[in-house]
Amino acid sequence: MLRIEESRLKHSVEVARKAQRLALARKLFDLNYAGEMFTLGWLHDMGYEFSEVASDHPERGGVILKQQGYKNWREIYYHSNPESPYQSPYQSPELDILNTADMLTGPNGEYLTAEVRLKDISERYGIKSNQYVNAEKICRQLDLI
Repeated sequence: MLRIEESRLKHSVEVARKAQRLALARKLFDLNYAGEMFTLGWLHDMGYEFSEVASDHPERGGVILKQQGYKNWREIYYHSNPESPYQSPYQSPELDILNTADMLTGPNGEYLTAEVRLKDISERYGIKSNQYVNAEKICRQLDLI
């Protein structure tokens, strides 16, 4: 079983902060919604604690949160997956916010441009890896590159 490392916690808290700021920047949402987006960002990688394989973490976390009645479990389940039925044709503003915040946050919580984040992912997993291919598709879908 994998464990959430300290660097992953730094990443998650910064994704949470970015998700909150993105929600507030849209000015269509209130502070309660911004708080929901903070929580979404904070929880998005919790599946690492329960997964045997890193690439399974979104689904694992989503299933656990669904069982607990968390209303945004689908966003956790489908984050990092550009082919998800929830991403397209249906557009979830929450999933867009989460994926944007995730793609602009490095593995240690640092701000990165999408280009630098993709370079980091390619160096860690390889340019032909599912992680890199999916991240690049998500960045294109969100017009980050």
